[in-house]
Amino acid sequence: MIKLDKNLRFLLLILLSLALNLSYGQHSVKGKVFTDDTQEPVPFANVLLYELPQDTLIQYGGTDLEGNFVLSSVPKGWYRLQIDFIGMQPFQIDSLAVFKNINLGRLTLQTGIELEEVVIQLDKPETELKIDRKTFNVAQSQVSAGGTATDVLNTLPSVDVDEDGTVSLRGNSNLRILIDGKPTGLSGSDIGLVLKQIPANTIEDIEIITVPSAKYDAESAGGIINIILKKNARGSKNGALDLTWGTLDKVNSSVSLGHRTLKWDISGTYGFNGGKYWLDRRSNSTNATIDTLNSFLIETTGWQKQPAHLGKINLAYRPDTLNEIALNSSFSYGQERRMQEINYEWDYTSGSTSELRKSDLAGARTNWSSGLFYKRDLKNKSFLKFMSSHVYFDDAGQGDFFQEGEFQDENDRTWGNEFTQNVDLSLNLKPLKLELGGQQTHREIENDFVFNLHSSNTSISNLFNYKEDVTALYVVAGKKNKSWDFSAGYRVEYTHAESENRSTNLDITRFYFNHFPSLSVLKKINKTNQLGFNYSKRITRPNAVQLNPSPSLADPYSLYSGNANLIPATNDVSELTWINKSDQMTFSTTAFYQLRLDRVRRVRFVTDEGISTVQWVNYKREDYYGLEFFINYKIGKMISTNFTINIYERLTDGSNIDPNFVAEYFGWDAKLNTSIKLPKSFSLQLIGEYKSRKEIVVGTILPRYFVDASIQKLMLKERAKLSVRLTDVFDTRQFLIKSSVNNWDADGRYKRESRILFISFNYNLFPKPTQ
Repeated sequence: MIKLDKNLRFLLLILLSLALNLSYGQHSVKGKVFTDDTQEPVPFANVLLYELPQDTLIQYGGTDLEGNFVLSSVPKGWYRLQIDFIGMQPFQIDSLAVFKNINLGRLTLQTGIELEEVVIQLDKPETELKIDRKTFNVAQSQVSAGGTATDVLNTLPSVDVDEDGTVSLRGNSNLRILIDGKPTGLSGSDIGLVLKQIPANTIEDIEIITVPSAKYDAESAGGIINIILKKNARGSKNGALDLTWGTLDKVNSSVSLGHRTLKWDISGTYGFNGGKYWLDRRSNSTNATIDTLNSFLIETTGWQKQPAHLGKINLAYRPDTLNEIALNSSFSYGQERRMQEINYEWDYTSGSTSELRKSDLAGARTNWSSGLFYKRDLKNKSFLKFMSSHVYFDDAGQGDFFQEGEFQDENDRTWGNEFTQNVDLSLNLKPLKLELGGQQTHREIENDFVFNLHSSNTSISNLFNYKEDVTALYVVAGKKNKSWDFSAGYRVEYTHAESENRSTNLDITRFYFNHFPSLSVLKKINKTNQLGFNYSKRITRPNAVQLNPSPSLADPYSLYSGNANLIPATNDVSELTWINKSDQMTFSTTAFYQLRLDRVRRVRFVTDEGISTVQWVNYKREDYYGLEFFINYKIGKMISTNFTINIYERLTDGSNIDPNFVAEYFGWDAKLNTSIKLPKSFSLQLIGEYKSRKEIVVGTILPRYFVDASIQKLMLKERAKLSVRLTDVFDTRQFLIKSSVNNWDADGRYKRESRILFISFNYNLFPKPTQ
């Protein structure tokens, strides 16, 4: 049983008391709606309640399949009631006194209105700057006619999704992915699977929050991406089938189904992703000092398979217009098989020698998450919200290694749980908006590792446990008018963390407070120009892998190790954004600055024998600032182009580790995405990306670039889409690094199969996706 912190319990009592006070003195209005001629119930009619004398809409709802409606928690007063349904004359009560529960009984709508075809077109801006985020309307983009959420994210400024499905924002992958404002419950490669299973044509908007306010979890140092799905009309069904095949038997398939009624909303998805990918790694090190060992070459070749299954189910219930209860659950199971050969070549002054090491690694990963969500709408657009979630993961692996007649093996298993509870209260006090709440998070992670050397009959073992409890309270106050929007917030978090390594008798306990202020200002200059400023403080806590000091021994000459002495890194993040919009073009420019203290990074150490160890450390600080430009330009209705460029300066100070661990460099990254509509429902899409050279404390990362191309054909009255996509057209996507550390100069090349031909078929199971 998890005990809530006493401060959080006190906060819950305050919030519940406020909710009860806001609900006191409120009544209900109910009735039943029929047609005047057939006397049949009218389902899905709109029921609107306007407060008098201002005639302000304060509540709305609808009738169920039997024509019943209930408007709950109506404050005492006088109102106007209106009931609408297409093809019928509106029903209206001009003056309705609500000083007790009201039952209006049978109400009838008159038929006989002849409607001609009416086309309602709402021009929603493609890019909108809000108080703390940028909102991109992607519902009408060409990408939404097919593909997945991954394809849509790759069209947005500062967002990158690599071939492994890892999402990053301005190069930082320490971010949170939300769907309709709710956490996915999954992490790592499983998030990539989730994104591949969301059809692009079900997405309405994507919100990018690069500077989250104090009400958000402070660990999202890289930002937040919120994917907002289209809301289906009552009584509607939706579903999609997606099938993708790629060279070397790569496959990605999914099926999703959903149904929404007046009170219920249920949806489910199942998907499978798999395939074989070859990989290649090369490290050529040269000793810069006079020694018997001149150079050391490591070449790794092989392949890996990672078949994975993922299922999701979401269930929402709305007993009335003010309350919503939702349950969601996700389950993923994936296997991994990696076969590789490592060739070692040593060049001594007296001659050369070599060895060959073969490895066979297999593993399985399980991830299960569940969540409970409750929301209560209060008067004046206020609400009370509660969320509780649980995530369980289990990652187990086994490896067999053969080298020079010697057999070695390892068993590695990491598993853990995470429990999170959130309570949030939003009060619209006019003109002030007040938000306050709390969060309690408990994490527990265990690692069990055994490495056996059979030639010497010895074993190396590791038993590592990590527990963490974080209690947070926040308050955010905001005020807005026609031209200004202002918000300021403050969050405090108390953390209790324990690290224990039973193999080395390591036992570290930490207690600390962190404070996270935030500030947001938005100025609407005119209809086409907006200016916004945001600031917040964030945190990056080291995870269990980074804290675990036992090294990986799969490659005895290239070791990876954690560091139990790591401390959390803090980020001060600020940006100033200007957006200009016209009919054909949207232009935005953002000046940003980030101060990262105690930045958690990896660093490489090399012994005189050429054995390298990559370890996690805390750098003293890192300053990162620059300009981001984004342009969306349309040429008629045929061509749409997104262009993003980041120009930045980065200063890294790791002198606390080594006086030479200091780097400063100027860099730039650019991404171009062009969509062209062709005759006969064909379309073409080209995506190109370039990342400039980057200086790090131990060397240089060389430029990286690639081009993807695809052609699509809409079919079956636009219910289906056939796509052919070639990723990394010129086979240039790779990671190249030149490093110099401990008298060793090294050239490294890491490449995974990236030029792949994909053929995809997307099909909407129902005639028209409703919104």
